[in-house]
Amino acid sequence: MLRDLKHLLDRNDELSESDFKSAANALLTRQFLYLADERPHYRLITDHFEYFRALFDALGWQLYLDQDFGYVGVLPGDEETYLRLDLTETLLLFVARLAFEEGVEARQTQDGKVHLSAADLLERYLALTHRESPKKGDYIGLLKHFQRHGLLRFGDEDAATGLPRIALLPALRQVAGDHCLERLEAHLEKAGQANEIGLPEAGEQ
Repeated sequence: MLRDLKHLLDRNDELSESDFKSAANALLTRQFLYLADERPHYRLITDHFEYFRALFDALGWQLYLDQDFGYVGVLPGDEETYLRLDLTETLLLFVARLAFEEGVEARQTQDGKVHLSAADLLERYLALTHRESPKKGDYIGLLKHFQRHGLLRFGDEDAATGLPRIALLPALRQVAGDHCLERLEAHLEKAGQANEIGLPEAGEQ
């Protein structure tokens, strides 16, 4: 790996070892980097994708690139350990994924993001799961947890609800996959609701 890096540096005089370390650390810390917000790191990783893929593979992570939405991300090789979500977090994550897909289908994206209020997302969660509403502080805590992993961003507070507006990010597609759908289906089946809401089959994107 060090030899590969030396070869890259020999061919690119304008780059330094610290540039590669900084990009790798940024990706490990944030999990997802977006072209619109992290252009230098994003460009370095995508320009030298095979090097970074081998690097993260050696660390037990898988490197992903979505050029349509302009992001790179890493997930553990064992995706079951990612985020270590409980049922509430898993269900909310999948509801956020559904809201993102609805926004994409309705062509309501801005720079690949779907904007809505946290209050609207909570209403969708309650309507879909029929679970008890979390306390405001707990709900904000869940959203901040997702924000730390590059899945959404906070905007200004909505004065009417006291909750922020949020931007759902395309990395939700990478993270909220079949495992979230399976847990959501299992929960709804217990409540006898799965057929009523017309959930897609596991594996459908």
